[in-house]
Amino acid sequence: MMSTFNSMEDIERPLREMLSRYIDTRRLRPETAINHLSGLAGDDADEFLDEVEKRFGTSFSDISFDDFFDDEGEAFGEHILRLFGVRSRKKSLTFEHLTKVIEKGHWFEPQP
Repeated sequence: MMSTFNSMEDIERPLREMLSRYIDTRRLRPETAINHLSGLAGDDADEFLDEVEKRFGTSFSDISFDDFFDDEGEAFGEHILRLFGVRSRKKSLTFEHLTKVIEKGHWFEPQP
């Protein structure tokens, strides 16, 4: 069932506020892979998705969490590798895709 919002701003503004507790959102753009940014991994990522679910009523029951988010032990090492230009092995979860998931009301895989 698709959620009803008056505009995408109804999703984007509170989502940015929620994300700002984990990552720097000043340069957040639609194509930004939020899961590849330092600070959104493991328990924090799980907590963030729970918060999104409560705030917007979005179901993440079908997400394969490990396909998108590092666990706590991997996060620091992956961040260091990204600083040296090594691409993450995790699938990208962009800000734009997350807004579409929220709008739709449930998780669906991003298209490559």
